[in-house]
Amino acid sequence: MKRKETLAERRIREAREQGLFDNLEGTGEPIADLHVQRPEGWWANRLLKTERSKLKRSNLDQLIQASMAQIWRLPSEVAVRKRVVELNSQIRDYNVVTNLDARDLIDSAEVVATWRRLGLGGT
Repeated sequence: MKRKETLAERRIREAREQGLFDNLEGTGEPIADLHVQRPEGWWANRLLKTERSKLKRSNLDQLIQASMAQIWRLPSEVAVRKRVVELNSQIRDYNVVTNLDARDLIDSAEVVATWRRLGLGGT
């Protein structure tokens, strides 16, 4: 009696037929650090840390977006530079604890130049 192919099995078969698994990076090489003994649940801890980092990244991006909207309304170049320094401090704090790609710092000279170009510079 022939077993019915599952959706996952069908997709794998189709991908194989299309050559999507051909010439993948690392093909034929041993799995790195496969011999390393890990504590039980290590993968769950790694997943949890990654998900927390994603949430922190999202919160940081929202903070930066809201702060940039406020920066354009600040009354002076000194205030603009001060706010960018504060944001960069928060970005550095995030970069220290994340296991995702680091977030780039904000270029204060570029922000000030844009602030001036928008005609918002009062001083």
